[in-house]
Amino acid sequence: MEQVTLAGDISPLLTALARPSDAEDGRPCPAVWQSKPQIYLVDAGGGAVRPRWPVTACGFLRQGAADALAQLEEVSSVDLTAEIDLC
Repeated sequence: MEQVTLAGDISPLLTALARPSDAEDGRPCPAVWQSKPQIYLVDAGGGAVRPRWPVTACGFLRQGAADALAQLEEVSSVDLTAEIDLC
């Protein structure tokens, strides 16, 4: 897993995240899978929240949601590993 810290103007990201998801409408959806970025918004005091991405009726990211995340600048990156004891 990689922990990436991003910086910049988060206003476009907050606007994108505030959009409502579409309701399921009973229409058929394509049989494909789309990965959604797992992000946490962390304040200066260390408090964090993991927002939900707004999605279409088929569960795909709404147009422009990931673009707002891509506008932020990466300031640090840390590889995280976990040891798993299978015995």
